[in-house]
Amino acid sequence: MEYRSLKAASLAIGLLASCGAIGLALTSAATAQDAATDQHPINEITGHYAGTFICGFGEVGMTLTINDAGPAPEDALPGQCRSGAGPCNDARAFRLASLRSIDGVLNFFPTAANPDAKAGSFKVSGLAEIANAPAYQIELKPGEWIEKPERFGASAMEATIVDGEMVGKPTAPGCYTLRLRKLSGV
Repeated sequence: MEYRSLKAASLAIGLLASCGAIGLALTSAATAQDAATDQHPINEITGHYAGTFICGFGEVGMTLTINDAGPAPEDALPGQCRSGAGPCNDARAFRLASLRSIDGVLNFFPTAANPDAKAGSFKVSGLAEIANAPAYQIELKPGEWIEKPERFGASAMEATIVDGEMVGKPTAPGCYTLRLRKLSGV
């Protein structure tokens, strides 16, 4: 009888030690995953930006908030592969993995150089290319107006972000030279 009790006790201690090791491994994996999330390329893109863009009517001030909206949806890439497997699908999956969905709010307002510029804001959404660090490409489309000035349209934009500086252009005719800087501590 004592032998069985001793064997059962050894088994219980072994199981507890194994569970503790598994718990420690899971905790270490979660901590490593959290650290990896903190260093994810999308973190180089998300945040608050401020600067200007220029259109035919002059310089306009701009702030832009970019948030991570998760992995890019399947329909983010045009076209489809004919089969369910193979090089086309592999390339498509690889390309899709290099994209993130982003959203945010774009505000525009007068500047000292152009005090008559309109002010307003609208929601934006789009995609960020995260595979080419440290240069990230973003494309944003206008969404719902938050504050719409009279006789003013929203524009999509394309830009590249390198070391916290965004350079690009609104896609509206007559607009060009968008320059924004990522704000720290905001």
